[in-house]
Amino acid sequence: MAKYDERGVIIPAPLQGSAAALAGKRYGDKHRGPAVIGSYELWHCWIDLAEHSAKWPCPDDLPAGMVEFSQSIPEEQRADWLRRQANLEDVDRRISYAIRSGDLPIWVAPQGEPEQLVATGALATIDQRSIKGGVFCPLSEEYKSEDDRPWLWERPLFVKWDDWVRFVAEVQSEKADAVKHRYVNQTEAAGANDDDLNDAGWLKGLPAGWIDGFICARRLSRRLKAEYGDGDPAPWHEVINADYWGPYFGDPPEDYAAKQKLSVRIVATMQRAALSGQVTPLWFDGSNFREIPALAFCNTGAFHNALLHGTFEIDPLWADEWQLWNGQGWAISKEQFEAWLGSPEAMRMDGLPPDLSAPDSPVNFEISSREPSDAGRVSLAEAVSWVAFGMALNADRLMQAITWNRLCGGELQEAQRRLGNAAAEILKAGSDNRISFYGRHIDAYDDKGKKTEKIDALTLDDYRQVLITGHDHLYYGDGLKRWYEAPNNSRLHDSDRSDLYSNVTVDRGELLKAFPTQDGEAKAFFAPIPASLPDIGLVMPLDEALSWLAVGRPSADLQVWENRAGELSFRDHNGVELRKQPDGSHPQFLDAFLQASRAMHSALRDGSLLSYVAPDNGQPLQVPRFYWNGVNPESLHHTYRGMSPGDNGAGCPVLFSRLAFDQWRAAIAAIPIASIDRAPSVKGGRPPSDDEILAKADEMKARGLDGRTIAKSMRLEQGFEHVATTTVRALIKGRWKPAGRPKKAA
Repeated sequence: MAKYDERGVIIPAPLQGSAAALAGKRYGDKHRGPAVIGSYELWHCWIDLAEHSAKWPCPDDLPAGMVEFSQSIPEEQRADWLRRQANLEDVDRRISYAIRSGDLPIWVAPQGEPEQLVATGALATIDQRSIKGGVFCPLSEEYKSEDDRPWLWERPLFVKWDDWVRFVAEVQSEKADAVKHRYVNQTEAAGANDDDLNDAGWLKGLPAGWIDGFICARRLSRRLKAEYGDGDPAPWHEVINADYWGPYFGDPPEDYAAKQKLSVRIVATMQRAALSGQVTPLWFDGSNFREIPALAFCNTGAFHNALLHGTFEIDPLWADEWQLWNGQGWAISKEQFEAWLGSPEAMRMDGLPPDLSAPDSPVNFEISSREPSDAGRVSLAEAVSWVAFGMALNADRLMQAITWNRLCGGELQEAQRRLGNAAAEILKAGSDNRISFYGRHIDAYDDKGKKTEKIDALTLDDYRQVLITGHDHLYYGDGLKRWYEAPNNSRLHDSDRSDLYSNVTVDRGELLKAFPTQDGEAKAFFAPIPASLPDIGLVMPLDEALSWLAVGRPSADLQVWENRAGELSFRDHNGVELRKQPDGSHPQFLDAFLQASRAMHSALRDGSLLSYVAPDNGQPLQVPRFYWNGVNPESLHHTYRGMSPGDNGAGCPVLFSRLAFDQWRAAIAAIPIASIDRAPSVKGGRPPSDDEILAKADEMKARGLDGRTIAKSMRLEQGFEHVATTTVRALIKGRWKPAGRPKKAA
């Protein structure tokens, strides 16, 4: 329970003070000691007004950045957090303005000297940390030399008792007046005169003959109130928690419910008018108009915000040409709107809410891929989203895509998992000197004035925590800095250090070499390749080599079939449908390719099989065998991605010598060629005996196969087509002693 002195000023707890307010750095020790008689320390004053602010109502206009950050607060706490945080910022502003204007005189008590009133001009640079800490230490003076700092630097600041009590009384009186009038909202204002509803609204430069969309909503609200009075304008809508939210916003529950109903009716009526063509809303950017597509009105949440705030947001995955208009103001022809508003159609109840299924349109609005911006360096958010989804989205667009739940088919957690994996891959490429990173290293989030510099590759081993929604920052640690539990509920993970790299960018050319476009990867399948190379002879691409090894032919394309019900199925080159085995293993056709991929990966890593690339300008190059160490054994790169920024072979198809490959293939016996008619998808025949299975397993072990591979590939052996993987796994469990250095005797 807070305690107050005889003047009604809070008595702070002993632990509250400048040391805590200044995050552990204690300024002004050399000046501490004397106090101004009959005064409070400035930090004490801040705590007192902050305590008063806990009872203030929520301001009408909240900063956009604060509202954005509030999405990380649990939904049930968000409204109260916004009110409290906005009022604390108001406390800072009021005290700062009062000090700088001279309305709140500041005193100091120099050691060995009389107390002195500080000139208002000397306090022009006072900032938040000086007010909360009670010591004059503005950040703007921090980096000056000792000789250049003002006399007031690090001196404790005081406010006379009477001055502070007067100031608080004035603030509290102003807040009391605001409480009486703050609930005059949009629907109440709809009864105002036309002079209060200027056609241009908030749209600067809107020509005559047009009405701001925000103003259209207010005028429709006024007519609906006149039409329905105390009736229900939206009987289909059920208001939730009116008993809680009404009093919270200063309204009786029934008044709050009536306002919500009216708001829903306004949105539904305007949606119907726009979708039916009765009105034609257009964006306006200050000089030009563009018609808003009908599809944009199908998003009720976005359209409600457009009516409420006057700016119209669109789907972040619409093409770039539409993103130029994202968040712009919008308007309707005055003649068209007034004719519609005066007609019975505007008040008609039937057909509400309207059908919001996507209207037919010859335009394909949505993108399926997007390359990084055409610049030398691209933002960290673009780079990560490019690798994750094949769509390079900047930080603002990526955040909107997440809050709109537009990634991975609405699977939010899957989208974040892919972003985290992509960030790890890009940073690994950076620490390997394959991609150059740039940024501004700052000691704290509000630090300013730092130059953009190249980030050392070794640093990227430590600074691997990315903030790519709304920002392009790198923090000390790993993973995603912001994690969304739901589209409207996110939290920020802590970092063990306060410093960070802001405005991080990556080299675009190096990014695309390390992570080529899908079209670049497809080059290995569709672009012409040389038939032979000097000193190497005839060559083949990777997909042909895999096919020879897996099924004994140069290609084995899959067939896609569709039945009468519209269901798709996949079949191999022999027409056999690909289905999982009863034991859950892959179809034999796919398993053959996985085995072939693993075998080739092993040979590429140990150098027994060499691979090449053929740049357009230059001699053929051999792919370093170390390159394959970082490649998934079951998903080989058909296009070489390079190992350094200047790698000329990056982006070229991977090639093999036909002669060398045939010799290697003939030499290995561990990977049998899979004949599709040799292992039916359902094992209906009689399997060999357990002894025969174990004998075959011993033979395969002698070839160098491990137990897991033996269990999976036993059915590919002649005469063992009907052996289940689970049977083999159970029989060979514990059969062979582990390899490696023998343990010492006890």
